[in-house]
Amino acid sequence: MLPLLLVALLGVSLAACGGGASEPKAGSSSAASTELDPNATIRYATLPPAAIDPHRTTCACEIVHLGPVYETLVARDAGGRPVPGLAKSWEFSADGKTLTFHLQDGVTFHDGSPFNAEAVKANLDRALTLPESTVKGDLAAIEGVNAIDERTVQLNLKEPGASLPLILSNIAGMMVSPAALKSADLNTTMVGTGPYKLTTHETGRRMVFERFDGYWDSAKAAKAARIELMLNSDSTATFNALRSGQLDIASILPNEAKNAESLGFTIKATGGLGYYHLHLNRSLPPFDNVKVRQAMNFAIDRQAIFNALGFGFGGPTTEPFPPGYWAYSEEAANLYGYDPGKAKALLAEAGFNGNLAFDVIVPATPGSVKIAEAVKSQLGAIGVTVNINTVEGTQFAPTFFGGKTTIPVGILQWTGRPEARQTFSQLFTSQGYGNPGRHTTPEVEKLLAEANKPQESQDAEAKAVQAVTRQLMEQALDVPIYYYTAPLAYTGKVVGMEPWISGYINLRDLGLTTKG
Repeated sequence: MLPLLLVALLGVSLAACGGGASEPKAGSSSAASTELDPNATIRYATLPPAAIDPHRTTCACEIVHLGPVYETLVARDAGGRPVPGLAKSWEFSADGKTLTFHLQDGVTFHDGSPFNAEAVKANLDRALTLPESTVKGDLAAIEGVNAIDERTVQLNLKEPGASLPLILSNIAGMMVSPAALKSADLNTTMVGTGPYKLTTHETGRRMVFERFDGYWDSAKAAKAARIELMLNSDSTATFNALRSGQLDIASILPNEAKNAESLGFTIKATGGLGYYHLHLNRSLPPFDNVKVRQAMNFAIDRQAIFNALGFGFGGPTTEPFPPGYWAYSEEAANLYGYDPGKAKALLAEAGFNGNLAFDVIVPATPGSVKIAEAVKSQLGAIGVTVNINTVEGTQFAPTFFGGKTTIPVGILQWTGRPEARQTFSQLFTSQGYGNPGRHTTPEVEKLLAEANKPQESQDAEAKAVQAVTRQLMEQALDVPIYYYTAPLAYTGKVVGMEPWISGYINLRDLGLTTKG
């Protein structure tokens, strides 16, 4: 049974999910009834990517930079279900241990190389074996990849992998030209099958994509001639560029939304699967102690932090998923209320009586820094000392997740994934890149293995996944604070604005009208 993602996320109208590189949209603006400008340049501002090699990415946000060029083996429909992408169909064996893909015909990479079974094998082999691969944890169920013939690929699995189709609709399923895998510097260039090709890359400053005339699917061909990304970490500069007409679209801060709307921009709340949290290295003291982890969950006044910093975009949460999402556990939601007295008692049981102190590392972005300051204040009220260390946003992941620091806590946003089990594998298993100490528990591993098996129904699948959510929060493997929906501001000329549920903009489906 393939999983169904429920997208009724607190009234936020969303018509597409996650980070797949090709997703049909429901309710998006109709290009058929709007005169599009075929020579248009779409201008958008976003953070610089830490990497543009799909197997070295460190943030789901990099789907924005990769999506115009790289397509995924599987796509998703408006309800979040897996649908054909570069693979036109697939099936599991009866025991769930073999997954066979049948590939689209007539697809070529931007360098003229054919897309075929050998290309899929080359990509998945590299994703699994590259020492610094950040997606190997997502693909851990794969034991081997066989190219059966030109259009058929077989994945042999160590264990049932019901989540793999949706995992392969995200960055882990992006297909790079095999020739480029061997010879190109994929940190500076991109060679995919998508409707746009990368023509300019000024690292840390600017990326330009131009329409690829040899694109294989005429129904999804590029609607604009060019996409220009302004790479910028300064939210004030981004807002000023939007206001002055230098941008068509911008991701803005929640506190800027009313101002942008008053200036005539359309505001769309996006996402819902991302959340801010205390990201614990559970292999380091004091967070190798479950009572300390539980104390942190009781000590945080999530509602107060959200009221101060969320500006209505999202809501407080005590688990990694928002209410209404299929992996959300009602039982986990009731484990931790704000109870500083309980937090102090747990710390005392763990041997800390007003003498606990630790460092946190935070990306130097306004949201994360302000949350870190709020956490520091709240923990200070129960006698815990927190020292805040900031790093440049692009350096956070290689520092904290890459083992370059002994700081035991990061305060940041997890940007969500299209498949709940992908969040589990990244954050809470021994192979997850987003698990800095690679700490896990036998109970979580056992329940996750069960949740990865094909289930009799979507309801049974949801219950199996919710059991993982409940268990990881009982063990306090995470300290969620609030989930967020991020505002996008754009002009009236933009057509096709239906962001993914992760909150990231799907640039490849956008166009600009000739008037507006």
